Amino acid sequence: MKSLTLITVATCALILGGCANQEGVTPSQNKSLHAISPSTTATSEGGAMQRSLDVWLKEEWNPIMAIQATNSTTKQSDGTVVTTKTEPTTITIKTETAEGKVIEKTTKATQITTTTQSASGKVESKTEIIPFMRE
Repeated sequence: MKSLTLITVATCALILGGCANQEGVTPSQNKSLHAISPSTTATSEGGAMQRSLDVWLKEEWNPIMAIQATNSTTKQSDGTVVTTKTEPTTITIKTETAEGKVIEKTTKATQITTTTQSASGKVESKTEIIPFMRE
């Protein structure tokens, strides 16, 4: 029983000592940890959440917040062509108070027009206006 306890304590000391021999270093940069379990994924590519955020920023957020008009056209594998036109615009928002007074506010917005042409030639168009939250 003593030998089992001694082996457990020695193993724990070796593992904890090897991983903690370099203070302030993240596990992906710890040379002692890589000697035991080498891994290249931490340095070679970002995480799934970061890649998802990067794609979302590039494809959705940046066009919506664009100051200048943009056009993009993509052709899908089935032959469908999708054209997206994003342009800045202004809109007037009307709200009514409890007393019945109408308040009008003009604000900046982004107008997104998506035109889809299927391989058969059918064309569908959709326009969406997204107001800026802040000016």
